[in-house]
Amino acid sequence: MNSRLAAKHQETADVWSYFFSKPPAYSFTAGDYAELEIDYAPQGGRRWFSLASAPHENHLQITTRLPHPRSEFKHHLANLSPGQSVNISPPMGNFNLPKLASPVLLVAGGIGITPYRSILLSIKHDASYPMDLIKLVYSARPGNFLFNESINFIGDGLKLSPSARFRLDVKKLTALVPDMAQRIIYLSGPEEMMDKLHKELLEAGIKYSNQRLSFFPNYSSF
Repeated sequence: MNSRLAAKHQETADVWSYFFSKPPAYSFTAGDYAELEIDYAPQGGRRWFSLASAPHENHLQITTRLPHPRSEFKHHLANLSPGQSVNISPPMGNFNLPKLASPVLLVAGGIGITPYRSILLSIKHDASYPMDLIKLVYSARPGNFLFNESINFIGDGLKLSPSARFRLDVKKLTALVPDMAQRIIYLSGPEEMMDKLHKELLEAGIKYSNQRLSFFPNYSSF
């Protein structure tokens, strides 16, 4: 589906948000992801991104780290100018809130906060999920916490556990969220970090069926 870059915004020293026009009839569920395709020689490039925008917003937002050095794809992404055309795939994924309301724990590491922006803004907008069933633990390097304004705004109506400014493990999660074992646990962040936490949760008796995973490959833990 054809789209155009509407704007871009620097979030932190190396993280940028890109806002694309929403193709006609483009509909998605909070927590979905999509493939972004940029045309450049010799054959262009494609990458998967979580949709950081909520379904009711008028644009499609992706937020990503632009490291130095960077891949060819991210080089061209960084150089996109407003008005330039890209292709965005139909949305997909299963990193969505349960259809039957249940207590959930959203765990984010670094850039992994992106799908939670979509989820939290969505339930704030349309009251589609009981807010008191949701807790968020977000771990990032100092100065790299994203969407503070959005999360703080939503936090007035949510029972948020304290932001964790350290590497996450089961012991720390249990201290922050004592009833963690009674919740469906969502893990979103760098692949190495979330894979380790996923295995620790399994060893602690948290069933695979009670975990939802969204790994971000090629990102360092911090």
